[in-house]
Amino acid sequence: DNPALGFYLVSPLPAYGTSRTQQYLNSLHVAPNVPMVRVRGVRVACGCLVVAVAIRSLLLARHHEAGAATRAFGVEASSRVHIVFSTDCSSFMRWQAAVLLDSAARVGQRGVVTQLVSGCSRSAREEIEASRATERYPFATHVHFTPDFNAAAVGGRFRFANKPLSMLHWLEHHGEAFRERHAYADEDVLVVSVDPDFVFLRPLDLWTLTASRRGDRWDDADTVRRRRGRPAASFYGLGAAWLRFHLASICGPDSPCLNVTADDVRRHYNAGPPYVAHWRDFREIARVWGRFTPKFWDDYPNIDGPNKDPTRHYAEMYAYVAAAAHLRMPHLLLRDVQVGCMVGWSGVDHLPRDAAQDHSCVEPRRTAAIAGPHLVHYCQRHAVGPFKFGKRAVPHDVLRLDPAALANRTRSPTPPPDLFLNASAYAAAAPCPARHRATCGAPHRDAFLICALHSAINGARRRAKLAPSLAPPAT
Repeated sequence: DNPALGFYLVSPLPAYGTSRTQQYLNSLHVAPNVPMVRVRGVRVACGCLVVAVAIRSLLLARHHEAGAATRAFGVEASSRVHIVFSTDCSSFMRWQAAVLLDSAARVGQRGVVTQLVSGCSRSAREEIEASRATERYPFATHVHFTPDFNAAAVGGRFRFANKPLSMLHWLEHHGEAFRERHAYADEDVLVVSVDPDFVFLRPLDLWTLTASRRGDRWDDADTVRRRRGRPAASFYGLGAAWLRFHLASICGPDSPCLNVTADDVRRHYNAGPPYVAHWRDFREIARVWGRFTPKFWDDYPNIDGPNKDPTRHYAEMYAYVAAAAHLRMPHLLLRDVQVGCMVGWSGVDHLPRDAAQDHSCVEPRRTAAIAGPHLVHYCQRHAVGPFKFGKRAVPHDVLRLDPAALANRTRSPTPPPDLFLNASAYAAAAPCPARHRATCGAPHRDAFLICALHSAINGARRRAKLAPSLAPPAT
């Protein structure tokens, strides 16, 4: 079967310059008269199984009447979890998107996965549409195209606008149709925002995302409904630094965010992706998140100094938690959902040896991991002896290269299959260079991430080899 396929095509806004962008940031409403086309996938049935089709249709109708989640797109996706991630149109982001999608499929993620893509040319958009049309996943997939908010934002004076504003663009365009697209008798769906540099090791179900084992792990409306006004997120080491910003100017003189204490941050706002919220709550957060992001960007040098963090790369994360505080939406902080950037590693540190054998450095994952974190966030460099991984060292055409060409293009030797099981021995045999000490101080942690990424990329390469059109073209 072809999976569900939905493209939400939003034409680029002509002459989307400073004034239009400033108006968007001020009002946070979708620009009017933006053309939108929806294209559905086509199911092709082999043979004349009329009776089987009739029985299946009857069962699906009864299943829907009972309040269960049966999607109208043709893929069994009885899940109230909707994964969303944001990218630009670069080849750097496109290989990451392919790896994320393949890893989610391999661990049995269910529901819907939407990619928000910003700033594509018409030809690039057509390439993405063509490649996505041939994909086979156990979940429904969508692509939503938006303008490039980074490039258009007030003369390009701040970065990281795409993530909050593309999320808002998607929710504003399709918010009222959300229930219809999920084919539910109600509108209770959790939106889960992840970053493109995430790899799935275990699926994200309702039990994981709400820290509750009530009801069905995938399809329980009451579980989702109880999260209204009570979002969740991964616990991060973000800290309370954002409280030092000029919050009266950012949030407003009467905003509840001015009353947040460091203890409140520790309990409710030390948050990062995955962000988890009922879709209506996420729309409210996105409206404020998009408005606060440029303000945190502007105020950054006044707090940390112009040279301490020239990238200002926490601006949109600070803006998110400030938006949640402004809306009085304290977050449930989920621990041990992921490993990688700014999070704890207890899910790896206490992994039983039999579960450790489940993490090969070579073979693509066939099923979900039996234990350990659900996600790996590979935003940093990692090294164990001579074996290293950093996403910026990965060739952008990694899914198309044959093994010999890939070996010539990479800066690190291929890790052995048992790198994670015997990380200490490999680290001792080739001590970490002084210039890499900051990223290779805990060999078993670094080995875990290196193995997870090599396995995931190999899985995406295998998928691309089976269907070469899936691989993003080198640009």
